Amino acid sequence: MVKFKGKHTEKKVPRWLNTIQENSWEAELLLSAVLLFGLIQTPIFLESWSQQLFAWETGIIKGVVEMIIRGIEILRIGFIIHIIVRALWIAQVGFSYVFPKGIQVEKLGFQGNFRTELNKNNSTVNSIMRLEKIASTVFAISFSLFGLAIGLIGFLSPVFLIGFLTAGQELSTTTENIILSFLFIYSGLSILVFIDFVTNGVLRRGKKRAMVYYPIALFYRFFTLSFLYRKTLLTIISNVAGYRRYLITIGMIIIIQFIDDPSSAMLEYQAEIYAENTKNGFLQKENYETKRDDEDILVVTIPSDIIENNFLPIFVQNIDLLQQRSIIDKESEKDNSKRVISFNVDKKNDGLASKAANLSQLLKISIDDDAIDSVLWNLTIHPTTYTKGFMAYLDISKLSQASHRINVKVQRSNLLDSIKRDSLIANILFYKSN
Repeated sequence: MVKFKGKHTEKKVPRWLNTIQENSWEAELLLSAVLLFGLIQTPIFLESWSQQLFAWETGIIKGVVEMIIRGIEILRIGFIIHIIVRALWIAQVGFSYVFPKGIQVEKLGFQGNFRTELNKNNSTVNSIMRLEKIASTVFAISFSLFGLAIGLIGFLSPVFLIGFLTAGQELSTTTENIILSFLFIYSGLSILVFIDFVTNGVLRRGKKRAMVYYPIALFYRFFTLSFLYRKTLLTIISNVAGYRRYLITIGMIIIIQFIDDPSSAMLEYQAEIYAENTKNGFLQKENYETKRDDEDILVVTIPSDIIENNFLPIFVQNIDLLQQRSIIDKESEKDNSKRVISFNVDKKNDGLASKAANLSQLLKISIDDDAIDSVLWNLTIHPTTYTKGFMAYLDISKLSQASHRINVKVQRSNLLDSIKRDSLIANILFYKSN
């Protein structure tokens, strides 16, 4: 039989629930630790799986997978913050047992604002309770942000579905008009839902507005998976006063929209280190397929540092990605580089097929300072990272049995401007063994 605490009906709380509330930190820590371990691995698995399955896919399905990965990243970051706060909380609880009196202000002899500050914040219990609230709030908001990110996929699912079903189809004028009308109506209603969300329910206040808006909200609840976050969000904003309640919903949208994988910052750092080492002529294992790790930055690779054949395969990552990662000098954006790799662009595969035909005009390859002309580039995918790029085979049959150095540069000459400095993207040493 469930026993309740409290005399009045509206204040009755099951004792088991009260016990769980008091000891929820145990479940929170256990769940955070277990899920965090899984969440560390899941984005890696999802990204690898999606790259393999959708290697040539650039449309809707890949966008959905990327959004799911973003939602998991949000959840992972939230759990990390939660564990850190809980660790501080445990430290405070343990320390309060060792020193139950807390800070003894009188013995310190502080005066003025320093003494006033300590008197206000001296309570160890208040500090523990404050950390308790922060940890529980972070834990709840993390799930809400994850639910919002996944709900955003559902929010856009009708548009995704129409785009997926009509891709490459020849539609009649009537069908096109029906689809456009549906998208127009859905977009208009979506704007209303967005306004209501940001304003914390402006369309749900007032009898007439609520009556008109309720069927719309009911319809969108199904698509936005609101059961994942609605109660938590309403609980938070109903207990926060003033402008801060609006900052909560707006902040959630900003986080979901702009949060990025923390590893991207590391990738930028790796790109800068790679570019610096390339310029200085250092040997880098990233350039050799037999030595590189999967997480190493991918720019230009050859099979090994020792080449036994008379033809040297060379892989170059998509130039657009190299520009985004700052491998190519920023000044290249001002010259003809982008124009060279983008003219005669075919809509399929991001124009990569057209870039392959024009890549010989953009890249300048030399071995031991001797330029190699008429390089034939083919569009391909890297066998390990599944990154789109280009492959060529260089004839090295005339090279002697010795060490050689291959340089790959992005040509930065313009027909209208004077010739500028080229951007070196690879400086690779190899030994020809026969």
